[in-house]
Amino acid sequence: MKKIDENTDKTKQSLHEKMQALRQSLANNPAEAKAFLQKTGILTKSGKLTKHYQ
Repeated sequence: MKKIDENTDKTKQSLHEKMQALRQSLANNPAEAKAFLQKTGILTKSGKLTKHYQ
């Protein structure tokens, strides 16, 4: 069981590192952040919140 826990911890760490890198990238590039929010359905093409997030 320990082997599974070690792999899970490594996966969590890897995911955390990827999310931190994405956060840093988006924080440093507003245009990229806006594109990401549009791609994920949070913002419309005009930059307003979609109805689901209002």
